[in-house]
Amino acid sequence: MPTSYNVEKVREDVPLLLLAAILVLNNTPLLSNVTVPFIQSLTHSLSLIISMASSPSLLFSLLLALLAVTTTAIRSSTEEHTIHLHFYMHDDYTGYTGSKPTAIHIITMPKTSPNDTSPRTFGDMVALNNFLTEGPDHKSQHVGRAQGFAVRVAEGGSVSDLSLHLVFEQGAYNGSSLTVHGRIPMDQPVRESVVIGGTGHFRFAKGYMLSKNYDYNLATGGVVEIDVFVM
Repeated sequence: MPTSYNVEKVREDVPLLLLAAILVLNNTPLLSNVTVPFIQSLTHSLSLIISMASSPSLLFSLLLALLAVTTTAIRSSTEEHTIHLHFYMHDDYTGYTGSKPTAIHIITMPKTSPNDTSPRTFGDMVALNNFLTEGPDHKSQHVGRAQGFAVRVAEGGSVSDLSLHLVFEQGAYNGSSLTVHGRIPMDQPVRESVVIGGTGHFRFAKGYMLSKNYDYNLATGGVVEIDVFVM
């Protein structure tokens, strides 16, 4: 026996359910990328489609068409709102940026082999309160601080597990911060980390960070160039 098609019941339930499905399928953070007028307009469109549909097959076809259009609109909106931040971090173990270092060793593990000549060792831990500047010179315009810690998670100390807060102290994002976490293989020319959140302007942020050596070595630290892309 065929299932009865209750248009009135569908009209009541589908608009918000389909709206939620569209947002979830597009992995869209509701508060940051989708405005209230957009939600109201989309819900109204869904209601109109349901009222126009005279059969389940027509309803399904119309909803698929709206889903395709909405997906394109949401993804375009997300791309347009991507923020690109570029600056330099001074990973200073020697004090060259001021009167004292901004990076220190909390734990220094003993060498496990007499042939290990690496300046870093598996299990080492460092704390960071590094300067962020617009240019590679530590005297260039101050941007903020990179505060966090790193643990060496590979033999020779060339790979770190990094937890970092990028705290902005100047400009349009003054008072806001981004939180970054990632695996940092120092022998790679470019390392990618994930933006897992933020505060202030960057509340509910997601994105990624690319870092590469500008003038850096494992023994004394140095300057790291950073690009952050925030959605």
